[in-house]
Amino acid sequence: MENMIGKKSLTILAISLSLGASAQFGLSAGPALTKSFGAPKMLAGFHIGGEVSQDDASSYFARFSYFPGGLESTDYQVALIDNATNNFAFDPLTGFQLLTRMNSTKTNYTKLEGGIRYYLIDGYETGFSVYGGSKIVIGFNKVKADYTPYNEAKYRLTDGLAKSGTAFSLGFGLQGGLKYGIVGLGTVFFDLGVDFLLTGSNSNDVPYYSNYLYRVQDGTVVAYRQPTFTFSLGFRKDLFVR
Repeated sequence: MENMIGKKSLTILAISLSLGASAQFGLSAGPALTKSFGAPKMLAGFHIGGEVSQDDASSYFARFSYFPGGLESTDYQVALIDNATNNFAFDPLTGFQLLTRMNSTKTNYTKLEGGIRYYLIDGYETGFSVYGGSKIVIGFNKVKADYTPYNEAKYRLTDGLAKSGTAFSLGFGLQGGLKYGIVGLGTVFFDLGVDFLLTGSNSNDVPYYSNYLYRVQDGTVVAYRQPTFTFSLGFRKDLFVR
């Protein structure tokens, strides 16, 4: 009886190991570019990610992408508020309204995404394959603004403006690419992702002044960040088989 139980246990263990052996885990990294549709400027950055194969035809993946500051010069006149009256500030000598200037903005973008991929032709591990799939995307932008100095003890920026602002977005996307894997070395790949915004919010009006997120003319948004395109080039190394 004990021998039978032992044999069954070994059989179950062998089956479990053989099933687990078909799944691989890989780490990837590389450069990336992203651009919002309608926005005139593009951000450059990098990505790192992980991928777990379910079999040779499909996998689950997660990716972190960071696009550091995109700096641009601006020339927007910004009204000041008098702290004492809480109304627009005016020069007591000339009677003209007091203004400051937004001289530049700096925009960065952090993106987290995860989803599923399907491989055709040679599959996940080696050889040449095309792949595609869907994903969930979380995005976070920070925009810093630089202003001509003014007396901050007496005046403040008009409502909606500050020295920095953030933009949060949640959406879904599609991704497709090509890869070539070499046994014992790793896999080179590139892919294009298209992200569609489902919901988003800004902490204030500062992000609206960034031409990396929107198309802005004279301080007015004329095109919104929908959709966003991301091109990624990378190298994946499968670390172990589980």
